[in-house]
Amino acid sequence: MHPYSRMKTFCMSLFMAFMAILAACSAGTEDSDARRLHEYLAEGKEQYLDGDYNGALATLHKYLVLSERTGTHPDPDDAINAYIMLGNIHLAFSDYVRAYSYYENGLEYSREVKSPDNEVKFLNDLAIVSCYLGNRDDAMKFNEMLSERYLYIITRAYIEKNFGNRSKSIRMMKDAIAHIDSAGLESDLKLSAYS
Repeated sequence: MHPYSRMKTFCMSLFMAFMAILAACSAGTEDSDARRLHEYLAEGKEQYLDGDYNGALATLHKYLVLSERTGTHPDPDDAINAYIMLGNIHLAFSDYVRAYSYYENGLEYSREVKSPDNEVKFLNDLAIVSCYLGNRDDAMKFNEMLSERYLYIITRAYIEKNFGNRSKSIRMMKDAIAHIDSAGLESDLKLSAYS
């Protein structure tokens, strides 16, 4: 064998070994990132449910930063839950602009991963937070996109309460209660209308 051929074979073998090592390191990093993302979400959810909203904010922000930096979402429902919790926390703190932003990002992501059930949740949340922001047009726009009849009625009543006629809002809340009964939905849903 010609010395040049031996050198070429050796270099090719060395290159292939190097590429295999890089691939293994990359796979290990992806697994590590996915594991860390899962841990952040689990910790953030526990903090959220315990009422530790400041801790949950910090942990869930770590989740989003890592997932955006790495482009990793091990489970689309994890990202959706992070957006919901972050929006809800900001809403609880009366930070309506940030709540709107997280709900809007969640809506876009729900559409991207084709999750219509979550899309409905974000549309409803965006309609409600738009009321807090004093933006009737956005509230109506998001409400019109709601395909779930009960949410459409109850959210429309909420919009009416904030921007329109309170007696019309009460009639719509009664319609929501009647819809719950006629559609055989869970009676707990009546609590929003009664409140």
